[in-house]
Amino acid sequence: RITEIFQTIPTILLIIVLLAIGDASLNLVALSIGLASWPMIPRLARAEFKSLREADFVMAARGLGYGTPRIIVSEILANALPALIVAASVLDANGILLGSAITFLNIGDP
Repeated sequence: RITEIFQTIPTILLIIVLLAIGDASLNLVALSIGLASWPMIPRLARAEFKSLREADFVMAARGLGYGTPRIIVSEILANALPALIVAASVLDANGILLGSAITFLNIGDP
């Protein structure tokens, strides 16, 4: 539910408010972009894990007697990682665009 709260606030507005509260240093700009952009990754990870939980290879691993931590790491995480890496790279590009928007508004690090 915390991620949903962060997703309801417009990203650029949250960044502007965070930068208005503190001084516009490079660390605060990076922190504010990170705080405003993080909810996408956990929501995607949750959706991927829930969809892969019922996959045939997970059922086969359970049948072989693998423990839950081993199934999570070796089966589910290994198959969810490509989607998470792609989402993180898109999020990286979005962070660069947000940083340039903050600089354009003359709020960022001078």
